[in-house]
Amino acid sequence: MDDYSQSHIFLSALYFVFSFGALIGYRIKHVWEKYAIGFMLLVVLGGLLRAVSFLLYILELNDVIHLGGKILNVFSVLPSFLFITAYTISLILGLIINERKSSQKGSKVDLYKRGILIFNIIMYVVVLVFIVLDFSLDTSESNVSVNEPTTTMESALQLFDAIIYLSTPIFIFVVFFIIIKKGTAPEPSSDLKTRQVFAIIIVSAIVCFVLRGVLVIVTTFYPLNYWWKDVVYYVILEVLPLSCLLYIMSTHESQKYLQGSPPLLGEHYNRPYQ
Repeated sequence: MDDYSQSHIFLSALYFVFSFGALIGYRIKHVWEKYAIGFMLLVVLGGLLRAVSFLLYILELNDVIHLGGKILNVFSVLPSFLFITAYTISLILGLIINERKSSQKGSKVDLYKRGILIFNIIMYVVVLVFIVLDFSLDTSESNVSVNEPTTTMESALQLFDAIIYLSTPIFIFVVFFIIIKKGTAPEPSSDLKTRQVFAIIIVSAIVCFVLRGVLVIVTTFYPLNYWWKDVVYYVILEVLPLSCLLYIMSTHESQKYLQGSPPLLGEHYNRPYQ
């Protein structure tokens, strides 16, 4: 078994562990807020699809199966957009947490929800159009690869992915900072420390998104055929920021505002964890 197969077996195992870890973690926490459930399901589904795509790539590379490069490209690209949707849902969760925490009524949460819904609908319509055009207009078979497009539509879809990762997450986290900054709830020192940790994680995630977007653009035109490239790319630029986001969503501070009715202002710091 060559280095490519071994590295992608490792990545497949990593994503299976990551997905089941996210599922078990949220199951233990008993978060029933519908957006929290949607966020978790998207992360788990994206992780499982990523794991399966690596397995299919290995089987295709070793002539065990013959799905073709176009189908493998669909399996490879879909998780990226599922994770983008999960990030946008995390913005809604942040808005919900801030609203409940500060007891701010009449906020613009519903407006942001509609905007995020419209964004995701447009994104998936564009993705679907690119995939359909790839199968219908370009009849040539693409090469078998994880993230190295060989047809015009695959390149266009990968560039679209790069644009999304360069722009959307930055907008999400900028808005998240603005909304949180406007909160009016009292902040004990422990809460302030939590917010500082969140800020560090968010800034780190933004850096990962920018690096990922740039690397996707580079590999679209200049394939980097090194077995370790995918390991570094997916572990540092995808699994790491997703794990940080899961950490934020699973903390005591976040989850106590996503369970049941929000406590009255001034009471939530004294109420036991439920």
